[in-house]
Amino acid sequence: MRGDTGGMVRYANTPKQGEERIWGDLLKFTNIDAEGKWLDLATGEVAEPEDVERRVVIPPTYRPNLHSVPYIFFPKKHRLLFMSRYDQRNTLSPGMAKTLVERFLNRSDLVEKHGAAKVTVEPDRETLKRIFAIPTLRAITLEVAPPNALGDIERQLLRFLADQNATRYTQELATGHPDGLQLSQTTRRVAEVAQSNGHVTARGLDENGRAVQFSTANHPYEERIEFNPGVTNPTDLFDEVSSQILREISRPVDQRD
Repeated sequence: MRGDTGGMVRYANTPKQGEERIWGDLLKFTNIDAEGKWLDLATGEVAEPEDVERRVVIPPTYRPNLHSVPYIFFPKKHRLLFMSRYDQRNTLSPGMAKTLVERFLNRSDLVEKHGAAKVTVEPDRETLKRIFAIPTLRAITLEVAPPNALGDIERQLLRFLADQNATRYTQELATGHPDGLQLSQTTRRVAEVAQSNGHVTARGLDENGRAVQFSTANHPYEERIEFNPGVTNPTDLFDEVSSQILREISRPVDQRD
């Protein structure tokens, strides 16, 4: 995934009858370059190749520094939730999860059959509110990859892209008017689609005339849940709250608290 860090999607358990979810694990581990130089900490010197070959025996299929976190995928909603911190030894950042899932979905055999897939990290639910609330909005950029057709505006955008063989939609609005941009309801709806299927970036002036800038790409959605590990199994808790989280990220901005 990055440097010597590798990853794997382990398991895609078929849901039980009546359930609309698939679950498994996202893995992160270290790829060792066995042919590289080795340091002997006892002497501070580079270890001799013959000593390394004699003393270091690692099966070719083994990988160290394993981190494993559970995921739940909702196929109909095209939403994947994962536990970014299972415990101190099992963590995975949103950026790493995006890289892992995107590369997993864009293996050559899958791209040949289904086309390239774009993965977006869901932003926190406050960033778009902050963009809409900028007192003097100078510029806004919306970028949308083929969205999941969950509503009218999504279906319209999907048809708009498909009719032109387009794989990305970008809209940029800017103004020098002293009152700033006055976004239409349609633009606001497209921005809602973009936050979950691309990104939204905006700049303007706050109430004191100072420059501000926000991007949905910089603020991933996280739900922090405290529990007693001696009483509650974290995987069971994750399963319980997943549907609630899915409902929250699916609600329009103007219907959120």
